Amino acid sequence: MKKKPMVKIVTLVIFAMIFTSPMMYADNIAIGATVSLISSGGHAGGATGASHLADGNYGTYDQVYNPSAIWEFDLHQAQTVDSLVYVGMNNGTSRYLFTDYEVLYKSASNQWEQIVYETGNTSFQKTSTFSAVTGRYFRFHVIHENWGDPAWLEFELYEATQVPEPTSVILYAAPIRHQKSKIDP
Repeated sequence: MKKKPMVKIVTLVIFAMIFTSPMMYADNIAIGATVSLISSGGHAGGATGASHLADGNYGTYDQVYNPSAIWEFDLHQAQTVDSLVYVGMNNGTSRYLFTDYEVLYKSASNQWEQIVYETGNTSFQKTSTFSAVTGRYFRFHVIHENWGDPAWLEFELYEATQVPEPTSVILYAAPIRHQKSKIDP
């Protein structure tokens, strides 16, 4: 009688170790800002108004008849900011893209200083990061827009916080030998 070869069952147990980054972004601190159109040009008929650029709602927008419009955002108190998001309007039929724009803030010395200068943008939602600045007033200036009447959904400002965010994983595998099962001879 032939002996059947013994079947050994081996399982790998995987342990994961997660390392974290010290930085993660907090809530949009531009929500609730007072927003003013400071350049000339009237608002388009369907636009919901400048205040909706800082309401956290991508279903509202502002549009003006001025190809180089400037909006000013008053945060009501000085905030330290190191990134921003511009959200353009792309509803499938209307695609308003700000290809060239700049963002400025009013510094402690009461001067407008540029923190972002974007040229050749091809994204309807663009994140920009920069060295942290502290200011109460921020301006968004459209330099060039693809249709000539700037329309957009939201302006977001963020401040870095010390909340960990997973960034990498290291896997360890260790073999574990099972005892003979009932199917083993």
